[in-house]
Amino acid sequence: MQPNYYMVQTSDGYIAKYGYAPNIAAQKLLPNCQLITGDNLQEPNPLTDRWDFTSEQLITNAVTYTPDINLLIPGKVTTLSTQCQQTIESGFQSEALGSVGLYGSKQIDQLNILHAAANTNGGNLRVGDPSNLQAPWPLLSHSQAQAQQVQSDFLTWCDTQRTKLATLTAQVYQATTQQELDAIVWAPGK
Repeated sequence: MQPNYYMVQTSDGYIAKYGYAPNIAAQKLLPNCQLITGDNLQEPNPLTDRWDFTSEQLITNAVTYTPDINLLIPGKVTTLSTQCQQTIESGFQSEALGSVGLYGSKQIDQLNILHAAANTNGGNLRVGDPSNLQAPWPLLSHSQAQAQQVQSDFLTWCDTQRTKLATLTAQVYQATTQQELDAIVWAPGK
């Protein structure tokens, strides 16, 4: 009976192919490779493990894998952009009604703020109590000037977050190692 685990190694020990397959045939080999089979083989990590032909053993973590930083940058920028958008849509504070209130900033909230600020009669906007985040957010009447103040505070909130994103994105493009890239994190809030 043929072993079920196999690895195909290049002549310099790099793992070209591995897996679990009964009756693996020698003709499935890649050029300049050797078939290694055995019931006790562990699944290798093709990025860091190598086969030692002298001892006929798998050497784990034989190579330190360092990913190309240029391949990591787009994902990091996307993650930071998503976190920025989530922060923007998490709500903001305004004192448009005379004391600090929390305002929603999801897409529908942004449209409501825009319409209230443009309407000469103002409009109703949801306002939360910053001291009790679990309490319902009632719709409160805002004059046009109050709604325009809410809109201005929202734009300031957005600009603060976008400026933070721009700063972090610049740091991402200056990073030269994965450790530097990993150290660049989004911190919610102001």
